[in-house]
Amino acid sequence: MTAMPQDKVSQSFLLARALAVSAYVSVERAQAGLFAHLSGATEDKAGIIFFKITSARSRREILEKLKRKKHSQLHNLYWNSLIKFIGELDNRRNAIIHWMIKTDMNIDLPPAAQITKLSLIPPSWWIGDDDPPEIEEKDLQEFVAKCDFAERSVNVFHWSISGHPHVDAAWQDIFQQPLAYPPPYTHPLAPKQPAP
Repeated sequence: MTAMPQDKVSQSFLLARALAVSAYVSVERAQAGLFAHLSGATEDKAGIIFFKITSARSRREILEKLKRKKHSQLHNLYWNSLIKFIGELDNRRNAIIHWMIKTDMNIDLPPAAQITKLSLIPPSWWIGDDDPPEIEEKDLQEFVAKCDFAERSVNVFHWSISGHPHVDAAWQDIFQQPLAYPPPYTHPLAPKQPAP
């Protein structure tokens, strides 16, 4: 077992990576709730099935077919763009989980400050002429924000199509358009701007 690094750069990066994984789990949980509604199963039974499906692509395809079967063309522009957005998160999650940590160091600094930056890079056998960009801490933080937006979007969509009485009327207009990220400042899920 490896000891937890004591330097602040490593701790901050590893925390950001853990939060990114946790944020993605929230997106999966929201999809499982939607799966329960679309399949007609109870949430506990739907969870058993949904989380046994290890392929994220298969999960999305199943959700698409169930949505079409239960709600036909309802909110198709929004739905198709939401599924595409989740697919992008699925791919990014795979990189966050499977890529290796690259450590940038400056040995001229004191030992507690030698690590200057951590990032994620593909395992060495994937590296080629078209290397994808490294994933840095700021990218992990952006991933968390996207997951939060996706989770909340899935939940409100789920509540809306299942007849939840407290879905704001503004959402009905939103569901007529493709999903927009980042959302415009007027969107109910837009980050609140600090008061001037």
